[in-house]
Amino acid sequence: MTKRGSSSGSREGAGPSVAAAPPAPKSREPAFFLRLEGESADLMRASAERLAPAGTLTDATTRDAALELMRSLVDATHAWVGPAPSELVVDSPCSGGLVVALTARVARSIDTVLDDSQGIHLRTALSTLASLPDAELLGGRLAILPSEAHPGAPTLVALDAGALPLSRLCTYCRAPMRIWDTRCPTCGAASDK
Repeated sequence: MTKRGSSSGSREGAGPSVAAAPPAPKSREPAFFLRLEGESADLMRASAERLAPAGTLTDATTRDAALELMRSLVDATHAWVGPAPSELVVDSPCSGGLVVALTARVARSIDTVLDDSQGIHLRTALSTLASLPDAELLGGRLAILPSEAHPGAPTLVALDAGALPLSRLCTYCRAPMRIWDTRCPTCGAASDK
């Protein structure tokens, strides 16, 4: 059994893989949970109030919510994607900030992700949801949750900063930074690109 969001073993000197990786789980009710902090959290809270004041989404606002999560992915610290849990809660390893939860109902099963730490896979799953035609989007829910522990619930996984869309690592301190930053927000070093 492979733990979500982790690699098993070193790839150095490894030969070709004998067994193919299992496919990502498919779901007619996928759920996306992202943990955000600071200004990103405030912006997401405002977006959630605009898109779903009562928490319920139509087909068009489900698409808009998926696009909003795609934009916020670069600022997310943790994530979990998979078939929607029975309760809209996740176990967050960090306190503070907030968790945005998007669940969608779709007419056909769509892929979720195997490795929650890879932002590019999360972006692909959200893009798939956002690109569905209106007839296949059956609505959804959007909620802002506190970032707190909920043992037994799906656990948020730390995102690999180097695998987030529109981000890269600082050459000097290896902290994540956006691709358009001219200085590292952590150490202040000038960007070399």
